[in-house]
Amino acid sequence: MPSPETNFWKTVKKNLVGFKWVRLESWATKGVPDLMGFTETGDIFTIELKVAKGNKVLLSPHQIAFHVEHQNSPCFILVKRAFDKAPRKSEVYLYTASQVRQISEQGLAVLPIYHSLSPIDWSGVRDALLATLA
Repeated sequence: MPSPETNFWKTVKKNLVGFKWVRLESWATKGVPDLMGFTETGDIFTIELKVAKGNKVLLSPHQIAFHVEHQNSPCFILVKRAFDKAPRKSEVYLYTASQVRQISEQGLAVLPIYHSLSPIDWSGVRDALLATLA
């Protein structure tokens, strides 16, 4: 059975269009984000995918260190929160690397650069990424 983050990756790949994606296998280098994205104009960025059931976002020390080291680079954290009582309902939060320490301490209480409730507005996620890359 695929992990929740694998299922989230499949959802991102299907719905977050306008980018070319490379899924990074980071078992060799701990902390490297899950995805590398390429815009149509050639900009490159990374996204760490996380799935949360509550407000807490579980980030490893290696993931935190990577994002702290690259906080001025186009690195993002995309969190999907699923609701136990309504499994088909979810929401997504998009954060920049510079917010990683806050997220690890305060979870989803941290103000994201973009947020969407079900049904997820994937064009809004795309536009937020592009605006940050500009």
